[in-house]
Amino acid sequence: MRIFYPALVLVAAAAAAGAASSGERSMYVTWSSRSDNPATKGEAATAANTLGQMLAGSFDRRFPCGSSATQDEIAALLDYQRKLDLLGQEVTPETLANIAGSLGARYVVSVTVTQTGSTFNISTFAMDSTTAKVVHRGTAAVKADGSAFAALQAFADSFVNGMAAGVPRCAGKDWAGVVTIAYEAKRSGGDISENGSGTLSCRLYGDGGRARCSYTSNYSLKGPGGTVTTMKGAKDAEVGATASVNGGKLHISIGVVRVTTKMTGPGVEVPPFEENLSSDSYDVPATDNPTQQSGSFSPPAIGHMKVTVNWSLSRPAPSRP
Repeated sequence: MRIFYPALVLVAAAAAAGAASSGERSMYVTWSSRSDNPATKGEAATAANTLGQMLAGSFDRRFPCGSSATQDEIAALLDYQRKLDLLGQEVTPETLANIAGSLGARYVVSVTVTQTGSTFNISTFAMDSTTAKVVHRGTAAVKADGSAFAALQAFADSFVNGMAAGVPRCAGKDWAGVVTIAYEAKRSGGDISENGSGTLSCRLYGDGGRARCSYTSNYSLKGPGGTVTTMKGAKDAEVGATASVNGGKLHISIGVVRVTTKMTGPGVEVPPFEENLSSDSYDVPATDNPTQQSGSFSPPAIGHMKVTVNWSLSRPAPSRP
């Protein structure tokens, strides 16, 4: 769960098992903005706010094993922020370390967006609050136009990926192995018919929600004007994914996969583009075996879309290559 504040976003993504209470994997995002033109201050503030939320979401998807914040932590955060506002204290790495430390957070990400003309200049750093040392930095120049949203999301994903090497794993909680999700859509009748299939295959490493996924699909829609074919693909995309057993159910959660989409057919003039494949989450039957889980499950079809989930998982997790 993420809770957003005007000046500070709290992302509770504490590490598994004993690390949950210590905040070893929690992250806090703070942002600020400025502009060289008073008329565009609102644009800069919106960009900074949006990027802060995107960074929170990217971190949450990449490292899904965690827990939410308590009301006491939220109250402490608000109280500390109020004191800083009253004192007019500048936000420095040391200040951020104090904020994080007062709440048991491990990481703080600071975002600054400066708008100069028609460009958002982004400066971001991530700090380990236990050492007050910067562990990752990122900068970018993004055009302040209709392409900004996609550019900000790409920067957020890239920045979180850059943080990944220094984030502790939570091996021992998550299961590791392979999960495959197959999709099939068929419909015919009247003037329109469609036929498509796709496969999402993910190798879960069980080391804190990391996985590598590939995706392929081929979909065709036939109408009065002809047949339009859509192909999507992603190879070795690193995403957040977990599998855990609780209450007799195996819960499988796979984060967003970024795919390349190509369309061909009559009247199609769209060049290849990138988009997000929605995340998937399933509760499937679990066995009594404490170290092995495998099986196949087909949830109820959604309209003419059929889904089949296959898995072969083990615990404890093997070492990640």
